Amino acid sequence: MWLARDPLGGHVQPPALQHSPVWRRRGARGSARTEPGDAQSAGQRTRRGGKRKPSVLCEAVCSCRLSCNRQVQHIHFLSDHIGALYLNDEYSDVTLVVDGQRFDAHKVILAARSEYFRALLFGGMRESGLDEIELKDTPLAAFKYLLRYIYTGQMSLGSLKDELVLEILGLAHQYGFQDLEAAVSNHLRAVLSIRNVCLIYDTAALYQLRDLVSSCCLFMDRHAAEIIKHDSFLNMSANGVRDVVSRDSFCAPEVEIFRSVHDWVRANPSEERAPILRSVRLSLMATPDLLKVVRPTGLVPPDVMLDAIQSRTESRDMELKYRGYLSEYRGFFVLKFLSN
Repeated sequence: MWLARDPLGGHVQPPALQHSPVWRRRGARGSARTEPGDAQSAGQRTRRGGKRKPSVLCEAVCSCRLSCNRQVQHIHFLSDHIGALYLNDEYSDVTLVVDGQRFDAHKVILAARSEYFRALLFGGMRESGLDEIELKDTPLAAFKYLLRYIYTGQMSLGSLKDELVLEILGLAHQYGFQDLEAAVSNHLRAVLSIRNVCLIYDTAALYQLRDLVSSCCLFMDRHAAEIIKHDSFLNMSANGVRDVVSRDSFCAPEVEIFRSVHDWVRANPSEERAPILRSVRLSLMATPDLLKVVRPTGLVPPDVMLDAIQSRTESRDMELKYRGYLSEYRGFFVLKFLSN
Protein backbone atom coordinates (compact mmCIF):
# COMPACT_ATOMS: atom_id res chain seq x y z
CA MET A 1 0.00 0.00 0.00
CA TRP A 2 1.33 3.42 -0.93
CA LEU A 3 2.00 5.93 1.90
CA ALA A 4 2.34 9.69 1.33
CA ARG A 5 5.29 11.33 3.09
CA ASP A 6 4.34 14.18 5.40
CA PRO A 7 6.56 17.29 5.02
CA LEU A 8 7.20 17.20 8.76
CA GLY A 9 8.46 13.61 8.65
CA GLY A 10 6.79 10.21 8.77
CA HIS A 11 4.21 8.76 6.42
CA VAL A 12 0.53 9.50 6.13
CA GLN A 13 -2.13 7.78 4.14
CA PRO A 14 -5.12 10.12 4.38
CA PRO A 15 -8.43 8.32 4.00
CA ALA A 16 -9.46 10.75 1.26
CA LEU A 17 -6.62 9.49 -0.97
CA GLN A 18 -7.26 5.78 -0.78
CA HIS A 19 -9.60 5.84 -3.79
CA SER A 20 -8.13 8.82 -5.64
CA PRO A 21 -7.27 8.13 -9.33
CA VAL A 22 -4.33 10.51 -9.07
CA TRP A 23 -2.30 8.34 -6.74
CA ARG A 24 -1.34 4.76 -7.41
CA ARG A 25 1.23 2.39 -6.15
CA ARG A 26 4.82 3.51 -6.60
CA GLY A 27 6.52 2.71 -9.87
CA ALA A 28 9.96 1.29 -10.36
CA ARG A 29 11.59 4.65 -9.59
CA GLY A 30 9.49 5.37 -6.51
CA SER A 31 7.35 8.10 -8.10
CA ALA A 32 3.57 8.22 -8.31
CA ARG A 33 1.96 7.43 -11.67
CA THR A 34 -0.90 9.42 -13.13
CA GLU A 35 -3.42 8.56 -15.72
CA PRO A 36 -3.25 10.58 -18.96
CA GLY A 37 -6.73 11.87 -18.47
CA ASP A 38 -5.90 13.09 -15.00
CA ALA A 39 -2.81 14.92 -16.21
CA GLN A 40 -4.71 16.54 -19.05
CA SER A 41 -7.45 17.67 -16.71
CA ALA A 42 -4.89 19.15 -14.34
CA GLY A 43 -3.24 21.02 -17.20
CA GLN A 44 -6.55 22.38 -18.40
CA ARG A 45 -7.40 23.59 -14.92
CA THR A 46 -4.06 25.35 -14.72
CA ARG A 47 -4.45 27.07 -18.07
CA ARG A 48 -8.03 28.14 -17.44
CA GLY A 49 -7.95 29.31 -13.88
CA GLY A 50 -4.38 30.54 -13.55
CA LYS A 51 -4.06 29.13 -10.04
CA ARG A 52 -4.41 25.46 -9.37
CA LYS A 53 -6.83 24.44 -6.66
CA PRO A 54 -5.33 22.81 -3.57
CA SER A 55 -4.73 19.16 -4.22
CA VAL A 56 -6.47 16.44 -2.29
CA LEU A 57 -3.13 15.63 -0.66
CA CYS A 58 -2.70 19.17 0.67
CA GLU A 59 -6.21 19.22 2.07
CA ALA A 60 -5.70 15.87 3.73
CA VAL A 61 -2.35 16.87 5.25
CA CYS A 62 -3.78 20.13 6.57
CA SER A 63 -6.73 18.28 8.01
CA CYS A 64 -4.36 15.87 9.71
CA ARG A 65 -2.33 18.72 11.23
CA LEU A 66 -5.41 20.45 12.61
CA SER A 67 -6.59 17.25 14.17
CA CYS A 68 -3.26 16.85 15.95
CA ASN A 69 -2.98 20.44 17.22
CA ARG A 70 -6.18 22.36 17.91
CA GLN A 71 -4.74 24.96 20.33
CA VAL A 72 -5.46 28.68 20.08
CA GLN A 73 -2.96 31.01 21.76
CA HIS A 74 -3.95 34.65 22.06
CA ILE A 75 -1.86 35.50 25.10
CA HIS A 76 -0.89 38.88 23.67
CA PHE A 77 -4.55 39.83 23.42
CA LEU A 78 -5.04 38.94 27.08
CA SER A 79 -2.02 41.03 28.10
CA ASP A 80 -3.22 44.00 26.07
CA HIS A 81 -6.74 43.88 27.46
CA ILE A 82 -5.64 43.61 31.08
CA GLY A 83 -3.00 46.29 30.52
CA ALA A 84 -5.70 48.63 29.26
CA LEU A 85 -7.17 48.63 32.78
CA TYR A 86 -4.03 50.23 34.23
CA LEU A 87 -5.06 53.51 35.92
CA ASN A 88 -8.51 53.02 34.39
CA ASP A 89 -11.43 53.70 36.69
CA GLU A 90 -13.66 51.42 34.64
CA TYR A 91 -14.70 48.47 36.84
CA SER A 92 -12.33 49.76 39.55
CA ASP A 93 -13.30 48.60 43.02
CA VAL A 94 -10.40 49.84 45.16
CA THR A 95 -8.24 52.96 45.40
CA LEU A 96 -4.62 52.77 46.51
CA VAL A 97 -3.14 55.88 48.09
CA VAL A 98 0.64 56.32 47.99
CA ASP A 99 2.24 59.50 49.30
CA GLY A 100 -1.04 61.35 48.82
CA GLN A 101 -1.59 60.23 45.22
CA ARG A 102 -4.60 58.04 44.38
CA PHE A 103 -4.51 55.05 42.03
CA ASP A 104 -7.66 53.34 40.74
CA ALA A 105 -7.13 49.58 40.80
CA HIS A 106 -8.93 46.25 40.63
CA LYS A 107 -8.87 43.87 43.56
CA VAL A 108 -9.03 40.68 41.56
CA ILE A 109 -6.02 41.67 39.41
CA LEU A 110 -3.96 42.71 42.42
CA ALA A 111 -4.84 39.50 44.26
CA ALA A 112 -4.10 37.31 41.26
CA ARG A 113 -0.66 38.86 40.84
CA SER A 114 0.51 39.13 44.45
CA GLU A 115 0.06 37.04 47.59
CA TYR A 116 0.56 40.21 49.61
CA PHE A 117 -2.44 41.91 48.01
CA ARG A 118 -4.41 38.67 48.14
CA ALA A 119 -4.03 38.56 51.90
CA LEU A 120 -4.63 42.29 52.22
CA LEU A 121 -7.78 42.40 50.11
CA PHE A 122 -9.34 38.97 50.64
CA GLY A 123 -7.67 37.62 53.77
CA GLY A 124 -10.15 38.93 56.30
CA MET A 125 -7.97 41.87 57.33
CA ARG A 126 -9.42 45.28 58.10
CA GLU A 127 -8.47 46.53 54.64
CA SER A 128 -10.61 43.83 53.00
CA GLY A 129 -13.76 45.91 53.50
CA LEU A 130 -12.26 49.26 52.53
CA ASP A 131 -12.64 50.98 49.18
CA GLU A 132 -9.54 53.11 49.78
CA ILE A 133 -6.27 51.76 51.18
CA GLU A 134 -3.18 53.79 52.05
CA LEU A 135 0.16 52.10 51.48
CA LYS A 136 2.53 53.70 53.96
CA ASP A 137 6.32 53.91 53.65
CA THR A 138 6.05 53.24 49.91
CA PRO A 139 8.18 55.25 47.45
CA LEU A 140 5.86 56.87 44.92
CA ALA A 141 8.02 56.67 41.80
CA ALA A 142 8.89 53.02 42.34
CA PHE A 143 5.25 52.14 43.04
CA LYS A 144 4.13 53.59 39.71
CA TYR A 145 6.51 51.27 37.88
CA LEU A 146 5.40 48.32 40.00
CA LEU A 147 1.70 48.97 39.43
CA ARG A 148 2.24 49.15 35.68
CA TYR A 149 4.16 45.86 35.89
CA ILE A 150 1.25 44.27 37.77
CA TYR A 151 -1.12 45.06 34.89
CA THR A 152 1.21 44.60 31.91
CA GLY A 153 3.98 42.25 33.05
CA GLN A 154 6.53 44.62 31.49
CA MET A 155 9.17 46.95 32.91
CA SER A 156 12.14 48.69 31.31
CA LEU A 157 15.08 49.12 33.70
CA GLY A 158 17.82 50.33 31.36
CA SER A 159 17.07 54.04 31.62
CA LEU A 160 16.31 54.12 35.37
CA LYS A 161 18.71 55.38 38.02
CA ASP A 162 20.22 52.85 40.39
CA GLU A 163 18.41 54.31 43.40
CA LEU A 164 15.02 53.92 41.71
CA VAL A 165 15.84 50.37 40.60
CA LEU A 166 16.75 49.48 44.19
CA GLU A 167 13.43 50.90 45.40
CA ILE A 168 11.62 48.74 42.85
CA LEU A 169 13.62 45.77 44.09
CA GLY A 170 12.46 46.53 47.63
CA LEU A 171 8.80 46.67 46.58
CA ALA A 172 9.14 43.45 44.58
CA HIS A 173 10.54 41.78 47.68
CA GLN A 174 7.86 43.25 49.95
CA TYR A 175 4.93 42.30 47.71
CA GLY A 176 6.27 38.87 46.78
CA PHE A 177 7.01 39.35 43.07
CA GLN A 178 9.77 36.76 42.92
CA ASP A 179 10.17 36.80 39.13
CA LEU A 180 10.53 40.57 39.14
CA GLU A 181 12.94 40.37 42.06
CA ALA A 182 15.12 37.92 40.12
CA ALA A 183 14.98 40.05 36.96
CA VAL A 184 15.98 43.23 38.82
CA SER A 185 18.79 41.35 40.57
CA ASN A 186 20.13 40.16 37.22
CA HIS A 187 20.02 43.74 35.93
CA LEU A 188 21.93 45.01 38.96
CA ARG A 189 24.59 42.34 38.55
CA ALA A 190 25.10 43.52 34.99
CA VAL A 191 25.57 47.19 35.95
CA LEU A 192 27.85 46.81 38.99
CA SER A 193 30.45 49.56 39.20
CA ILE A 194 32.76 51.26 41.68
CA ARG A 195 30.11 53.91 42.18
CA ASN A 196 27.11 51.71 43.03
CA VAL A 197 28.41 48.40 44.37
CA CYS A 198 28.34 49.47 48.04
CA LEU A 199 24.72 50.59 47.84
CA ILE A 200 23.67 47.48 45.92
CA TYR A 201 25.48 45.25 48.41
CA ASP A 202 23.70 46.81 51.39
CA THR A 203 20.32 46.40 49.69
CA ALA A 204 20.99 42.81 48.66
CA ALA A 205 22.16 41.93 52.17
CA LEU A 206 19.04 43.54 53.66
CA TYR A 207 16.72 41.39 51.51
CA GLN A 208 18.98 38.32 51.82
CA LEU A 209 19.51 37.98 48.06
CA ARG A 210 22.44 35.60 48.19
CA ASP A 211 23.29 35.54 44.49
CA LEU A 212 23.37 39.31 44.27
CA VAL A 213 25.40 39.55 47.49
CA SER A 214 27.89 37.05 46.10
CA SER A 215 28.26 39.02 42.86
CA CYS A 216 28.86 42.23 44.80
CA CYS A 217 31.49 40.58 47.00
CA LEU A 218 33.32 39.19 44.00
CA PHE A 219 33.32 42.61 42.34
CA MET A 220 34.55 44.34 45.51
CA ASP A 221 37.30 41.77 46.01
CA ARG A 222 38.71 42.60 42.57
CA HIS A 223 38.40 46.38 43.02
CA ALA A 224 39.01 46.78 46.73
CA ALA A 225 41.63 49.53 46.42
CA GLU A 226 39.30 51.71 44.34
CA ILE A 227 36.18 51.04 46.38
CA ILE A 228 37.61 52.05 49.76
CA LYS A 229 38.64 55.41 48.28
CA HIS A 230 35.23 56.14 46.73
CA ASP A 231 32.71 58.37 48.50
CA SER A 232 30.06 55.63 48.40
CA PHE A 233 32.11 53.61 50.89
CA LEU A 234 31.39 56.27 53.54
CA ASN A 235 27.64 55.71 53.11
CA MET A 236 27.86 51.98 53.58
CA SER A 237 26.16 50.40 56.60
CA ALA A 238 28.20 49.37 59.62
CA ASN A 239 27.42 45.69 59.04
CA GLY A 240 28.35 46.07 55.40
CA VAL A 241 31.72 47.64 56.14
CA ARG A 242 32.50 45.00 58.76
CA ASP A 243 31.52 42.09 56.52
CA VAL A 244 33.44 43.39 53.51
CA VAL A 245 36.61 44.39 55.34
CA SER A 246 36.77 41.07 57.20
CA ARG A 247 36.84 39.05 53.98
CA ASP A 248 40.13 37.26 53.31
CA SER A 249 39.72 38.00 49.60
CA PHE A 250 39.19 41.76 50.05
CA CYS A 251 42.63 42.71 48.76
CA ALA A 252 43.89 46.21 49.44
CA PRO A 253 46.90 47.51 51.40
CA GLU A 254 46.04 47.25 55.07
CA VAL A 255 47.12 50.79 55.83
CA GLU A 256 44.70 52.04 53.13
CA ILE A 257 41.92 49.93 54.60
CA PHE A 258 42.56 51.50 58.00
CA ARG A 259 42.51 55.02 56.53
CA SER A 260 39.16 54.29 54.86
CA VAL A 261 37.74 52.86 58.08
CA HIS A 262 38.93 55.96 59.92
CA ASP A 263 37.14 58.16 57.37
CA TRP A 264 34.00 56.04 57.72
CA VAL A 265 34.04 56.40 61.52
CA ARG A 266 34.29 60.17 61.22
CA ALA A 267 31.40 60.22 58.70
CA ASN A 268 29.25 57.96 60.92
CA PRO A 269 30.04 58.95 64.51
CA SER A 270 26.90 57.37 65.99
CA GLU A 271 27.57 53.90 64.54
CA GLU A 272 29.29 51.09 66.44
CA ARG A 273 32.95 51.11 65.44
CA ALA A 274 34.54 48.33 67.50
CA PRO A 275 33.52 45.37 65.28
CA ILE A 276 34.82 47.20 62.21
CA LEU A 277 38.16 48.09 63.80
CA ARG A 278 38.64 44.47 64.86
CA SER A 279 38.30 43.50 61.18
CA VAL A 280 41.38 45.54 60.26
CA ARG A 281 44.48 43.31 60.34
CA LEU A 282 46.95 45.49 62.16
CA SER A 283 49.57 42.73 62.19
CA LEU A 284 49.88 43.10 58.41
CA MET A 285 50.90 46.74 58.73
CA ALA A 286 54.49 47.88 58.98
CA THR A 287 55.61 49.34 62.28
CA PRO A 288 56.07 52.88 60.85
CA ASP A 289 52.47 52.80 59.61
CA LEU A 290 51.23 51.72 63.02
CA LEU A 291 53.10 54.55 64.71
CA LYS A 292 52.52 57.33 62.18
CA VAL A 293 49.07 56.46 60.80
CA VAL A 294 47.18 54.38 63.36
CA ARG A 295 48.34 55.86 66.66
CA PRO A 296 47.46 59.53 65.90
CA THR A 297 43.79 58.62 65.24
CA GLY A 298 43.25 57.35 68.79
CA LEU A 299 41.00 54.58 67.48
CA VAL A 300 43.24 51.73 68.59
CA PRO A 301 44.37 51.29 72.24
CA PRO A 302 48.15 51.24 72.83
CA ASP A 303 48.16 47.63 74.06
CA VAL A 304 46.44 46.48 70.86
CA MET A 305 49.07 48.26 68.81
CA LEU A 306 51.86 46.63 70.81
CA ASP A 307 50.31 43.21 70.28
CA ALA A 308 50.18 43.90 66.53
CA ILE A 309 53.85 44.92 66.47
CA GLN A 310 54.83 41.84 68.46
CA SER A 311 52.83 39.56 66.17
CA ARG A 312 54.41 41.16 63.14
CA THR A 313 58.00 40.75 64.38
CA GLU A 314 57.80 37.38 66.14
CA SER A 315 55.42 35.38 63.95
CA ARG A 316 56.57 33.49 60.94
CA ASP A 317 55.44 34.89 57.64
CA MET A 318 53.16 31.94 56.95
CA GLU A 319 51.39 32.45 60.29
CA LEU A 320 50.16 35.93 59.41
CA LYS A 321 46.62 36.15 58.06
CA TYR A 322 47.29 37.61 54.64
CA ARG A 323 44.61 38.65 52.19
CA GLY A 324 44.39 36.84 48.86
CA TYR A 325 42.07 35.51 46.20
CA LEU A 326 41.96 32.99 43.37
CA SER A 327 42.81 34.37 39.95
CA GLU A 328 42.53 32.55 36.64
CA TYR A 329 45.75 32.43 34.62
CA ARG A 330 46.00 30.49 31.36
CA GLY A 331 43.22 28.12 32.32
CA PHE A 332 44.48 27.58 35.88
CA PHE A 333 43.39 29.16 39.14
CA VAL A 334 46.27 30.75 41.04
CA LEU A 335 46.10 31.95 44.66
CA LYS A 336 47.34 35.52 44.82
CA PHE A 337 48.38 37.18 48.07
CA LEU A 338 48.62 40.89 48.72
CA SER A 339 51.95 42.04 50.11
CA ASN A 340 51.70 45.10 52.33
